[in-house]
Formats: sequence, C-alpha cells, structure tokens
Amino acid sequence: MDASVIIRSVTMDPLLEFYIASTWACIRDTHTTQKNVLFDQYFPSYEIFEPVAIKASLTFCDGLLDVVSSPTPPPITYFEDLDVPQYDAKLFAVYVHVLQKNDERPRLYMGSGTNAKHGAIHRLKDYDAGRILPFYVTKSLEDGFELSHTALMCSMPLPTYGEVPVFRLLTLALEATFSYQFWALIAYKADYGMSHLCLWDWRDLPWDGLGSHSPLREGVQGEFDDNPQQLSEEELEAREAAYQLRFKEIHNRNNSNWHFKKMATDYDAYMGAVVERKRKERALNPGRDRAHQERRGKEAIENKTHHCARCHVSFPAKQALDNHKKTTDCINNVNHIPSRHLCRICNRRFSTKMTLTRHSNKDHPVVAAGPKVTQTKLSFV
Repeated sequence: MDASVIIRSVTMDPLLEFYIASTWACIRDTHTTQKNVLFDQYFPSYEIFEPVAIKASLTFCDGLLDVVSSPTPPPITYFEDLDVPQYDAKLFAVYVHVLQKNDERPRLYMGSGTNAKHGAIHRLKDYDAGRILPFYVTKSLEDGFELSHTALMCSMPLPTYGEVPVFRLLTLALEATFSYQFWALIAYKADYGMSHLCLWDWRDLPWDGLGSHSPLREGVQGEFDDNPQQLSEEELEAREAAYQLRFKEIHNRNNSNWHFKKMATDYDAYMGAVVERKRKERALNPGRDRAHQERRGKEAIENKTHHCARCHVSFPAKQALDNHKKTTDCINNVNHIPSRHLCRICNRRFSTKMTLTRHSNKDHPVVAAGPKVTQTKLSFV
C-alpha cells in the first residue's frame, strides 16, 4: 500500500474509520448470490477498498458518531432533526426518509442518489414529484403515512466522469451499510443473514424499515470495462468530454422530440401548460424575466447584435430591428432619399423634426439639455 495511505489511515477520523470498516464488512459478509458481481471485481480486498473510500472525501451527518457509539438506538427525532438537503448541492449521497402517521409506528427508508450530472438531488426530486417511488414507500403513502422529513446520512463531492462507476459502487455499499445498521428493511421473520451488522437488536428498534432488498443487489450504471485507476488523466478527460457531448446531444434530441410530439397531438393543451408554467415561474420570481431581458438587450446593443448599418443604430432585439427597417426613416436611408433632419452626434437621419427631437431627448439627453444643436440640411452624394 502507498505510504501516504498508511499515514492517513493512522490519523483517520474515528467516524470515517468506523464506516470504512463497517462498509467493507458489509461487502465481505454478503453472499455472492446476494450482491452485484462488480463489488467483488472492484473491491476484492480491504487494501483496495480503503484508498477508494478515503479518496471519496466522505462527509457524515451531525451527531452520527455518538449515535453509533450508543448502547441504545436513537429516537426517530434524531433523523427528523437532521438538516434538510440543499437543492443546489451536487453530491453523491445516502439519504434517509422518515414517514409518520398518527397512532402508528414511524417508518424509515434509506436510499442513495448517484446521478453523474446533478447528484442525489436528482433522485430526491422524484419524491417531490411522486414518481418512481420504492414499493413500500408508495404503499405507506397510500395507507395515510406522510413523508415528514428527508436528510443525508453521508455524502461525497460529485466525482469526475472516470470516477463515477467506482464511486457509485461505494455509495451503494454505504447505503447497504446504513440500511443494515439502522435496519431500514422490511423484515417479518427473516434477518437476511445480516442482522449482525445492525448496531442494536433489530427487533427492538422504535421504527419499521421499508427497504425491500439489499442495495448490493442492484444494477449499477457506468462504463466498467476498464478500471479508472488504470487510465491516464488525459484518457479520463477525453472520456468525460465525450460523455458530456453525448449526454447533451441525447438530452436535446429527447427534449425536442417530446415537445414536438406534445404539440402535434394536442397543441392547445401543450401551450396552455407552457403558459401556466411560465406564469408560476414569474409569480415565484417577480421581476426576474424583466431583468434578464434588460441585460440581454444591453448586451445586444453593446455587441451590435441587431444593428442597422445604414442608419448607424443598434437594437436590443431582432424584432425591434425588423420593425425599424419598416420605418420611413430607414427606408429613405436605404434608398438614398435626402433628409433635412440629421443627428450630428450619431449621423442618423430622420424624416421629421419631431422624430429627431424625440431621438435626441432619449438617446442624447445631456446634449439635448445643452445649447441648441444646429441642424444642417444635407443631401446624399
């Protein structure tokens, strides 16, 4: 083993050391028929597993060391008092759900989120939308339970593309470890042969678990053909760049196909939903669209994105430029029709004195307030 890893292991945080050992025990003690073969392929020994777990830079929830060191299980309020996940944080994480119902024992569910782009929040948003929920969570909600609280038990920074597969395995192993330690599993008569990992007697816990199986049995997405540790930084960066490009292309294509299909099948309903969604967005963020529009308009004028070269004037939007090209002033300039009303500041001609005055007061207020500018009658050569 690398010397730096040995030194770091000696001075390791007690909670991290405990969970590295516990997670390795979970992988080791699970029968090969009860776990994905990738765990044994990528974590064949503790000497290989430990450096991966250290590199993950794991963060654990508050008070966890005291809880796992206690001879008695924590009350359900321990989980309910943990901080709610921040939706702008991009992390791989193991999360816990608490479900409550009056006059019923609380229920506990452990899960994980490892979306390569958005992290665990991508999975938690499924719960907000009520889609793709675990079977016993859905059944509990149908039975009148409410999802009263969600928190993160542990998390790690979003890995690079090359690290995603192996850190997905690590996250699932941590999910399994937490599920066994706090027994967040459905268990009526059997203990899955893993009750020795529970920190207390699983039959005496003040909650019921909702997990239907060990997370180690789940399929794992990712390119596992090569061990990321055997690839160079350049190869990993090239893979990540290719993945991001492919992800963007697929996302854009699927997004476009969905919208076109909706418009083709029921245009009125689709547009009604769009208008309603935009209305809600504006209500939640008053003034946001106006500020964005003003910013984009200023940038367009500065960059001369929508510019009339003949009249020497720029506009904040293409529609404004198109409208300008239909005006008498622009048409006269294009057709070289002389105009007696010239703005000497920006060399722009106007068809009437009123439009010149309005232009001067709007675009050159400082000059307009000063001495009167003499207008010169000019004609095109």
